[in-house]
Amino acid sequence: CGYATYTPQADGSVRVQNCCERLPNTTVKCSIGKAVVSYPDVFPLEGRFNVTFGGPPKNSNYWILDTDYDNYALIYYCKNLSESKSAEAAWVLSKQRTIHPSVQATVDGL
Repeated sequence: CGYATYTPQADGSVRVQNCCERLPNTTVKCSIGKAVVSYPDVFPLEGRFNVTFGGPPKNSNYWILDTDYDNYALIYYCKNLSESKSAEAAWVLSKQRTIHPSVQATVDGL
């Protein structure tokens, strides 16, 4: 099971701590990263972030596609691996370990 903690920093960035419990002995492994708004001068802000875990990303690699600000945020990630390959992923973030069926239906409909 994975979880993340986001902590605002004085410089305007966000400290990202991603952790996961590994079976069979449930040891916890965490990675620390940093998120900065990709286009801070755009208004309104677009929900695009450069997130790095040890090196600067080359472009906006995390996009907040949708959120209701209380129950969930839908995040999309894309990274170019070469000219012909990329890695994509999406996450549903929630403050709770499970989400209400109505929230799940909303996310599934996106």
